[in-house]
Amino acid sequence: MNWLFDKHRSFKPGKSIYLLSFKARMKRSQIVLSLVLFTVQIAQAQVPRLVKDIFIGPQESFPNSFTAAGDELYFEANDGIHGFELWKTRGDSAFLVRDIYPGASNSGISLMISFGDAVYFSAQDGVHGQELWKAIGDTAYMVKDLNPLGNSAPEEFFVHGSDLYFSAGDGLTGRELYRLHNDSIRRVQDINPGNLSSTPSRMTAVGSWLYFNAHIGNDTDELWMTDGDTVIKVKGIPYIRFSPPLGHTTLGNSLYFTSETGTTGRELWKAQGDTAFLIQDIYPGTGNSNLVHFTVLDNTLYFSANDGNSGQELWKLEADVLSLVHDAVAGAGSSSPYGLSVVGNDLYYVAGINSNDRKLYRVQGNTVAPVSVPGDLNQATIALNTVMGNRMFFIAGSASTGNELWVVEGNDVELVKDIRQGVDGSNPLNLTAVGDVLYFNADDGIHGKEAWTVLGDKAFLVKDIADGIPSGNALNFTSTGKALYFHAFDLDHGTELWKLDVPVYSQIDTSVCYGFQFGNRYLTQSGSYTDSLTTADNRDSFVYLNLIIPNVNVAIGRINSTLTAFTNNGQYQWVSCDHNFDTIGGATGKSFTPDSSGYYAVIINEQGCIDTSDCLEVNLLGIDLAKNLAVQVYPNPATKVLHIAFEGELSESYSLDLFDLNGRKVFSASQDQLESEIQTGHLARGIYTLRISTGTVTGYYKVVLR
Repeated sequence: MNWLFDKHRSFKPGKSIYLLSFKARMKRSQIVLSLVLFTVQIAQAQVPRLVKDIFIGPQESFPNSFTAAGDELYFEANDGIHGFELWKTRGDSAFLVRDIYPGASNSGISLMISFGDAVYFSAQDGVHGQELWKAIGDTAYMVKDLNPLGNSAPEEFFVHGSDLYFSAGDGLTGRELYRLHNDSIRRVQDINPGNLSSTPSRMTAVGSWLYFNAHIGNDTDELWMTDGDTVIKVKGIPYIRFSPPLGHTTLGNSLYFTSETGTTGRELWKAQGDTAFLIQDIYPGTGNSNLVHFTVLDNTLYFSANDGNSGQELWKLEADVLSLVHDAVAGAGSSSPYGLSVVGNDLYYVAGINSNDRKLYRVQGNTVAPVSVPGDLNQATIALNTVMGNRMFFIAGSASTGNELWVVEGNDVELVKDIRQGVDGSNPLNLTAVGDVLYFNADDGIHGKEAWTVLGDKAFLVKDIADGIPSGNALNFTSTGKALYFHAFDLDHGTELWKLDVPVYSQIDTSVCYGFQFGNRYLTQSGSYTDSLTTADNRDSFVYLNLIIPNVNVAIGRINSTLTAFTNNGQYQWVSCDHNFDTIGGATGKSFTPDSSGYYAVIINEQGCIDTSDCLEVNLLGIDLAKNLAVQVYPNPATKVLHIAFEGELSESYSLDLFDLNGRKVFSASQDQLESEIQTGHLARGIYTLRISTGTVTGYYKVVLR
């Protein structure tokens, strides 16, 4: 097959066209490859969507306390009639589950927690006081009136196995530990006998046991444990009054925490079963080692501590052996590590000489080193980090961008996007990872504070909900698995509940020759683009496109009667413009010397992409063949109709001939009007050459049809 007309080579050799899907492949998008076009046909979708205008009109229902139960979302909202009450959505709409406190009063819903396929919460109905309630399906009911004479005020909810533990007061025995099992509630034990409260708190699961703090009499909180039936006080800890155990952290089958004694100060302890012991007096004597920021990586516990010699630095506990990981500020000075974050097999943290001079560090096994960052990034401003896969996203400021979203992967830190260009910064907040997708709130200076997302390594606006400079202020991103919910503001509805179906995220990396139809845009320049669509199963989808359109260098020059192509890397075929772009036998070199006067061009195949140069005159007779045609050809690119308009008077008829890149004539007509048109809607998209000829003048025009 002639290389020139081999359509299978109309994109770069060695380049593959592929979709990388973060959730699933696009269901309805189709890829069509032709000589001049590679297209993804997609249908536009408006995402996200308002679920329901709960408080009808511009007033605000202000939905909050989002709690997912399966693929359903429970929340609190005010419709202007019932006060703040319990609502629910499955995504298509939202409805009031129950007016718990009848009328316009609020039921005081708080502390909602998902447990199984239900949610539990504290609320009052105006009759029974603040009690434990349950919502399941489309109904809600009080589980039990624990305090018939007042409020049991359940709090400290903690799910452990098939049980829900919480703290409550029945009006007789004070605030104690309760257990909910199969909707049956019982007090685990009256730890502080009589009407005094033990006030259970800091519940932490270790295997089948639940550890928690509680106190007897008016004394200090102590460490206790329960299996749901029996309550045991952990022994071995010589407490100091009003200095409770803190920092409860599970590692393996043990609980690690800090406790203060009269001889060692506050140090690191370990509870195994019902016995606890001191790991080590890091700061010898009665001084406190100030252990904070406990973080578990595999079988190692990292934290910040002060041994009295090295200052506040990064330490670790491995196999119950303590060691200083890194003395970032040599001597007694402190680097005060914070922001400890596990990313894959590594630990990142921020530390430095003072609050204005800090660095981002990375721990790899036994190696600690500062991470390489761009020169103007102010590492002292790093905050609000969120881990997603092997990357950590964080907010930080720089002299050139202000506060923006950054990402670290391995030892590389990059700006995700300068969302608000300039020094003001977009000030991202509410970073929320949902699977492989990051959502956040940011202000680009044009659309106000709106919902943004990171797809791959790029950030883009989800939707300008408030339309223009007013802020939609999308916040409280909550996923149910199938959908992402948040509250946002617009001028017509106030602050209401919005939904974004958990999208199919797809990335297209492709190299095409001439053009790419991407949604309603025809792209002719290399770059990165985003668009939204609806898949065949009615799911939202975001598509991120990395597009490369190689530029075929079709410039040619003439010296005397020899024409020469400027590019050195192509394959060449010279053609006669005057003879319907017929190929000239043997004229396949970079240069060509015709043996007769006329207009000539070269078709160049460069890296698999084909284009045709402008027609250039070669005059062997010394007669000027070139006269300017006073004519306009528009629009260019054209979609359905190509217009031709002569300027001034027309003294003779003219012919119109349209040729594709193969030199085939696809249109021909004679005209005698100043204005004429060519219907192009039926023609394949791509690059064409239009020849306009009068009896004495010929002109050639390159046009693009899309």
